[in-house]
Amino acid sequence: MHRYAQKLHHLLRSLLLLSLITATSAQAAEKIDLIIDTDPGADDVVALLFALASPEELNIRALTTVAGNVRLDKTSRNARLAREWAGREDVPVYAGAPKPLMRTPIYAENIHGKEGLSGVTVHEPKKGLAKGNAVNYLIDTLKTAKPHSITIAMLGPQTNLALALIQEPEIVQGIKEVVILQWRQHHPGGGIQPVR
Repeated sequence: MHRYAQKLHHLLRSLLLLSLITATSAQAAEKIDLIIDTDPGADDVVALLFALASPEELNIRALTTVAGNVRLDKTSRNARLAREWAGREDVPVYAGAPKPLMRTPIYAENIHGKEGLSGVTVHEPKKGLAKGNAVNYLIDTLKTAKPHSITIAMLGPQTNLALALIQEPEIVQGIKEVVILQWRQHHPGGGIQPVR
């Protein structure tokens, strides 16, 4: 049963951005300004491929990565691989928080494999990371954005946005909405996954 719950989680996570596209496209004809904050294991890579394949609906400003399913160096590489596979090297990838704010990291290598992409041969993508880091990118972008104009899709731990808000609370003015994918998982001491 646990195995089916994991597969359901992966499917739901992959469909998050697709549902965001569909729901918002029905409401407005203009593109959605979007930042995707992610910890790409295989499920996030599928979601990224859907989003990156939708340039008519989504103006993807950047992918920001965070440690989660695997270490930050691997999530950052996996986001760059998704960008490369989608042929969207125009979208910058910024590396962010290497660990949670208040606990030691818990990786999901048992689910996603050591590299975060179980069953896929990985390589170093041709294009590197954008200069700077994800937290500063969020601060700079949201500070100068039109009021309530940018959607943030959070597919993994919310550490990057938390750090940005702690440093510069006024950036909230640039956020239109935050779409968070959260799921249940068994943890010792409780059944709900703690905020990462």
